[in-house]
Amino acid sequence: MYLRKGGNMKIHHPHLTVKDVSTNQEFLETYFDMTCRANRGKGFSIMHDEDGFVLTLMKGSEILFL
Repeated sequence: MYLRKGGNMKIHHPHLTVKDVSTNQEFLETYFDMTCRANRGKGFSIMHDEDGFVLTLMKGSEILFL
């Protein structure tokens, strides 16, 4: 996260732990026009959009989404 002019916080690079990286990656590509920049098997993916927003997905047992 970083501060923009005016003191507002903006999230630039969140990390999510999910049950199924591939399913979440497909969802983000389909509905949010994100692109997979890189992945490591079925356990990790780096997604980005045209505005420079970066999202990492990692398979794990402490699930926040899907």
